[in-house]
Amino acid sequence: MVVLWPPIAHDGSTIVFERNYGIWRYDVAKGAPVRSAITLRGVSAEVSAEQQTLSQGFGALGVSPDGRKAVFVARGDVFVVGTRDGGEATRLTATPDLESEPSWFPDSRRVVYASMRGTAWNLFVQDAVHARERALTSGAARSYGARVSPDGKWVAYQRDGGEIRVCPPTAPVTARRAGRCRGAAVCRRLRRHLVARLQVDRV
Repeated sequence: MVVLWPPIAHDGSTIVFERNYGIWRYDVAKGAPVRSAITLRGVSAEVSAEQQTLSQGFGALGVSPDGRKAVFVARGDVFVVGTRDGGEATRLTATPDLESEPSWFPDSRRVVYASMRGTAWNLFVQDAVHARERALTSGAARSYGARVSPDGKWVAYQRDGGEIRVCPPTAPVTARRAGRCRGAAVCRRLRRHLVARLQVDRV
């Protein structure tokens, strides 16, 4: 156990030190340490909200279908802000990883986005109201460019730059391969509830 900052009293009877995030008092005569009880007054025991003012580094702006909210990426995290009154934005993600390409569901509550967790890009869905996140894809393959069908029942995305896949917005799922992506590709499901148009530029 690490002991920090051990000053001793002038008469040599007591030593005070920090250990395990607490303040301890050591009685030299008795040879026993006692942890001091500390009561915080005027300080909230809860973690305070962090507020930042950003003026640059924004990207991937998208307005919700109901026109009341906007989602965007700032410094690698996803934020949501009201479009009517503006004001402070709500931070949806707070990870050390990068998030990008957020896209709204038709209900204007859920957002799907790509996030590089570890060494692979995968898709995640989050409820913008309750801040509940779940993984939509997993694995080492790169999944990105998510687009939601008009009825909200399907999500189309690119996989490793060579496939277009579709899956329902529930997890975990096994996605269906919709086709190979060569140059400009158009994927149309027979039931007409999903139309995804993707332009892939190869150098």
